[in-house]
Amino acid sequence: MKARIFILQLLLLITFQNYAQEILGVVTDKKKEPIINATVKVTQGGVLKGGGITDYDGKYSVKPLDPGLYDVTVSYTGMQPKTITGVVVTAGDRTEVNVMLEFDETHVFKNVTIKSHWQCFGGNRNNRVMTAAEIKGIPVSTDTAKKQTKPTGKDNKTN
Repeated sequence: MKARIFILQLLLLITFQNYAQEILGVVTDKKKEPIINATVKVTQGGVLKGGGITDYDGKYSVKPLDPGLYDVTVSYTGMQPKTITGVVVTAGDRTEVNVMLEFDETHVFKNVTIKSHWQCFGGNRNNRVMTAAEIKGIPVSTDTAKKQTKPTGKDNKTN
């Protein structure tokens, strides 16, 4: 009987050692859409302990982690980074931390102007906005068409 209890305890110990603690979750936007390739960093006392990026479904997992308190920071280009502090990781547990990011309105471009210093579209250099119909109506010169269709590299002629 003692041998069976010993074997059972040994199996439980091995199971808990293989079941490492982790922080996992899903990163979404306000519309509950997953954010792909968001960066997730897990720190403890300001020291990076692990991290990764979200997958196609916005899911992430950071492991193995020792039991303790952690901070989880999630960031993505064009969105406000978010830090969740005091995340508790206990021995043998998986801690779920789902994060919703919001767009960073302070870095949105309201107006973008692109200027060209060389002649384009048959000499239209007045920097005005053209409609799709105007662009379609611009004649393509024969020289431009020849340049676009001219093969690159050496000729295939034989001497």
